Amino acid sequence: MVVPVAIDETGRFAGFREMATKTNSLVDRLRTLTVPPIDDVRAGLAGYIGTTAQAGELAAKIERTDDLLNDFVSKPYGWTDDEGSCHHEKSH
Repeated sequence: MVVPVAIDETGRFAGFREMATKTNSLVDRLRTLTVPPIDDVRAGLAGYIGTTAQAGELAAKIERTDDLLNDFVSKPYGWTDDEGSCHHEKSH
C-alpha cells in the first residue's frame, strides 16, 4: 500500500522522476572535487613527520628507561637479564 500523502506532496512517489536526465559520472565528480591548497598539505605533512619523529625519540627513551629500571631491580637479586625479563613479564 502506498501512502497517499507521500505521492501528493512530491508529485511522484518519494521524489522519483521518470524523466530524470542528469547523470553524474565519475569524471564529472572528479572535475568538481575540491582539494586543499598545496601549502596547507605541505604544512600538515611537515607537522606529521615532526610528530612521528618525536614519537620515535620518546619510544627509544622509554625503552632505555625500562632497561635501566630492569637492571636496577634485577641486580640486587642477582638475576640475569633473562630472569629479570621473566619476572617483569609475570608482573604485567
